[in-house]
Amino acid sequence: FSASANTGTATGRTDESQARMTAFLPPLSTETWTLIAVVLTLLVAYGIWPYGFFNNLGIPGPRPLPFVGSFLEYRKGLHNFDTECFRKYGNIWGIFEGR
Repeated sequence: FSASANTGTATGRTDESQARMTAFLPPLSTETWTLIAVVLTLLVAYGIWPYGFFNNLGIPGPRPLPFVGSFLEYRKGLHNFDTECFRKYGNIWGIFEGR
């Protein structure tokens, strides 16, 4: 065990906590991190973009998941899913089967 002086940096973090943070994140440039953030943002936007269609028309329905839609709701069985939607939303409802 070695005792060392913990001197805070300008951000208020100790040298040890900065070293742990640096070990967690790969050493990439600011431009690369910016590009990664932009690509992830565009990917999420692409995945949820069409899901406002029925909402804009005033048609109710189950909330879809990005890229999958309401497809996972079919695990209950197609008939059970349709019956549940009929009870919850009435005669007309909108669903998304994937992107």
